[in-house]
Amino acid sequence: VPRVSSALRVRSCVSEPILIEIANPGTARARLDSVVVLIHGPGTVERRTSMIVDPGPLFIQPGQVWTARLTAEYDTLAQQTIVLRIVDSAGTRYEDSILVEVEQPTTIVDVDIPGAPLVAAGPATVAMTARLLDIQTVPQLPMMRLVIDRSRFLLGNPDSSFVTIERNDTLRAIQADIVQDKGAIRVRLREPVSGPWTISCFLRGTMIWVDPDLSQCIGLLEGTPCFRQNVSSPVGYHVDPCGSRLRMVDIGVRPGMNVTPLGQPFDEVVSVRITTTQATSARVWAETLSGQQFPLAEHLSLQKGSQHCNFSCSGLGSGLYRLVISHGYGVEVTNIIIVN
Repeated sequence: VPRVSSALRVRSCVSEPILIEIANPGTARARLDSVVVLIHGPGTVERRTSMIVDPGPLFIQPGQVWTARLTAEYDTLAQQTIVLRIVDSAGTRYEDSILVEVEQPTTIVDVDIPGAPLVAAGPATVAMTARLLDIQTVPQLPMMRLVIDRSRFLLGNPDSSFVTIERNDTLRAIQADIVQDKGAIRVRLREPVSGPWTISCFLRGTMIWVDPDLSQCIGLLEGTPCFRQNVSSPVGYHVDPCGSRLRMVDIGVRPGMNVTPLGQPFDEVVSVRITTTQATSARVWAETLSGQQFPLAEHLSLQKGSQHCNFSCSGLGSGLYRLVISHGYGVEVTNIIIVN
């Protein structure tokens, strides 16, 4: 007499226990030539088999119960059936089965275009974030997609964009392939990861004015066996065709400064390119989003033109910071990410 038992609600991509029991209520020793556990979804063919006894026979004495414990990992099909199938020495087949519900993991996708809905034409960074909130033990290769027309946002050099992952309270950079086609930018991690995690993509490029119409973009997390596809809320934006010209006037006519981070994310050293229209001195600090300040340079001497500057950040914890440069004719602020 076979019996299979399991929790009636299980999680996807987590090792869940299954208990099998085979009782011999008869008066003679029973011989079993095959003991198989099958798992399949409704209306699908059997897709996973675990041989408990292979190839030798199993003998159970009268009145005894033979037990075994194993684990299974389920994909995101809503319902799946566990089948215990045994065949005795006479070729008679016995079965027991149980239907389990698979809990669907929670994912969240967000897109942020700084300044939206009115965005200046010219250099821009679009941030796309995906979160998997559930614990999982099966690593996957997440792939994300920013659905945005290339005629409105042109991705820059792939090396200028970067991806970070936060997992187990640790933030670090992670390698990814970033490719743009006509209608979307695809980001695929090169390293499999298991949940929970937060993946942030910082996509640098150029906003292009095409027409005054409102455009929309969305972020999409592609589905895997461990979680289903999910999309962000649409983000609407207009491109201001005068944005880049305004910046040129600021830098070319009045005293101005432009700060460009080089090679984010940073560890140990923050590297930036600073372009000024006049010689000046500046004070530089890193600032957390809550306002805590960490001095990086008290008296930075800057000459007219472009220069490469390095600031030690070895004492700062991993996270998102504002890099603030206060100079003789204003304050420049840019976001940086530090992974120490």
